[in-house]
Amino acid sequence: MEYLIIWFKFLREVLKGIAQVVSAYIFKRTVKATLRRRKQKGGFRIVTLHSIYG
Repeated sequence: MEYLIIWFKFLREVLKGIAQVVSAYIFKRTVKATLRRRKQKGGFRIVTLHSIYG
């Protein structure tokens, strides 16, 4: 019985580690995509303002 409890604790820690790695990977991908979109929008606005006022 005690062996089973230890096994479940070990399994829970492994699953928590896997979930943490996967969520960090997904978060890193979404942040990169968001930064790229912001740069594109910022660049587009600058081009538009220069074309209007320049």
